[in-house]
Amino acid sequence: MSLTLIMPAPWWMKWWCRVAMILLVIGSIGLVFYVRMRGARRREILLRETVRSRTADLLEANEELKVKSEQIVSQNQELELHRQNLEQLVQQRTHDLELAKERAEQSDSLKSAFLANMSHEIRTPLNAILGFSSLLVADAVSKEEMPGVAGIIQNNGEALLQLINDILDVSLIEANQIELNRTAFSIFELLTQLQSELTVLLHAHDRSNVAVLIDFDSQVGHGFSMVADSRRVRQVFLNLMGNAVKFTSSGRITLGFRVNQQAQNVLFFVKDTGVGIDPENVDVIFDRFRKIEFNQSEVHRGTGLGLSISKNLVELMGGKIWVESERDVGSVFYFELPLEQSPDEALIESSREQKDLTDGCWHDQVVLVAEDEESNFLVIQALLKSTQITIEWVANGQLAVERVVANPLRYGLVLMDVKLPVMNGNDATRLIKKECHIPVVAQTAFATAGEINEFMKYGYDDYVLKPLDFKSLTGVMKKFLT
Repeated sequence: MSLTLIMPAPWWMKWWCRVAMILLVIGSIGLVFYVRMRGARRREILLRETVRSRTADLLEANEELKVKSEQIVSQNQELELHRQNLEQLVQQRTHDLELAKERAEQSDSLKSAFLANMSHEIRTPLNAILGFSSLLVADAVSKEEMPGVAGIIQNNGEALLQLINDILDVSLIEANQIELNRTAFSIFELLTQLQSELTVLLHAHDRSNVAVLIDFDSQVGHGFSMVADSRRVRQVFLNLMGNAVKFTSSGRITLGFRVNQQAQNVLFFVKDTGVGIDPENVDVIFDRFRKIEFNQSEVHRGTGLGLSISKNLVELMGGKIWVESERDVGSVFYFELPLEQSPDEALIESSREQKDLTDGCWHDQVVLVAEDEESNFLVIQALLKSTQITIEWVANGQLAVERVVANPLRYGLVLMDVKLPVMNGNDATRLIKKECHIPVVAQTAFATAGEINEFMKYGYDDYVLKPLDFKSLTGVMKKFLT
């Protein structure tokens, strides 16, 4: 019989050890699972927070993107609007440039035609003046022909002077130097004077068969007066009358006016029964350099400046001018001026002043003429011959000063040319006025307002413009001679 040695079992084989080991393994697994679950929970929380934060950022970014998208849309709309405006502006500028080009080309064409016409208008009267003057110098004119030749020379000289005055007026208008001399005057008296001048003008143009009428406002009567620059109103009438004479070969020319007390204006008009104006020319007839010839077989004198000057003068006086016309029936030129009246005393004083300027005799007076051109002195001497005044002549300003200062009581008046050799008229006048109180009247060819204002600062009492005529010269002299 064998003996079996029974060894005790190892500790880890015992049941409680096994249980302990199982529990340890289970606990380890649970711990690991717990740790992992806890980590997963934390990661989940962190992920949720990250997602929430990213979602908030995306929402904010989306809002910003939406705002920027709206801004882009708005900017696109503005850009489109600017583009449209730019296209319109370019189209408008292009249109304006085309119009400016057309006007420039038209103006250039008109000026070229004007210069060609100007050459004709200057040479035509000069041809008559120089031609007949040469006949007079050659003593080739009989005594019977003398009045007719003298009349031709005078008429052409006046035409040349009118041309110069028109050019001067255009220059003054462009330089904005036209000055108005507003006084009270009788409208009916002005129209009566114009009627006489128009009759003479028609006779000179062999249109004596054309009647001249005055159509006055019977509601205000012959004595109605207004305040305006009567010389400029007269100038407008003369331009319109000259235009009517050119194109009216028969019938009548009517000068008239109407007073609108309610609208406070005076409507003047010149109506003729001439050839009339085509509709396409009505809108351009007041443009500068426009000269419309209705019949190519007839050539009319003129520069195309008269109506343009009239328009500018009327507008300068606060009025407007227009024309109504029908071809082969006639035309009516209207111009309207604001109505301003003055007390009757002003008109009475004006009439009294005109009465005082009637022709006089100055046989006991002496006038000193300072003039470097002998021909100009001879003109003055001839003009004043009928007044019986004594005339003395000096050829420069220095001699004028010496003559007056040496005997100041001898002279009642000094006629001083502005441009003189040795000493000019301005300096001579200043020295004369410093020594004595003799009236000094400037005789000058300077005619602009700026030029006149400049030389009047030297102490002249008045001025008279060249070319001189009896009426203007004696009219100024009568202010200072008794």
